[in-house]
Amino acid sequence: MKPKIIARRIAIGSDIRQYIAHRLGFALDRSRHRIRAITVRLMDRNGHRGGVDKLCRIQVDVDGQAPLVVSDVAGDLRAAIDGAAHRAAQVLTRALGRSVAPLRRKARQERHAEPMLAAEPVPAF
Repeated sequence: MKPKIIARRIAIGSDIRQYIAHRLGFALDRSRHRIRAITVRLMDRNGHRGGVDKLCRIQVDVDGQAPLVVSDVAGDLRAAIDGAAHRAAQVLTRALGRSVAPLRRKARQERHAEPMLAAEPVPAF
């Protein structure tokens, strides 16, 4: 899972690229089999003026669902990456849980319905 990294108004080196790959690999590892692509956008919103303005936006393309997009803003680029990766993991887990929950519910209902069909009729008094 190699993320596509797009940087605007900010210079990033190979160390930040490695950090992003490592952080996303750690955060999204549980669901990697469902992920088609990851796009990371980094931006310095205020440019040279400084402040809490480093933006990290992560888009995760998942099989069978709309793309999941999360973002975080911080004063430090690594903090913004950490926050966005954490949110991406939460949103992805929630989205995949919702897509699997109806299947689990149906299987559970089928399992519980089988013994009831095989049971003997209750005599009426």
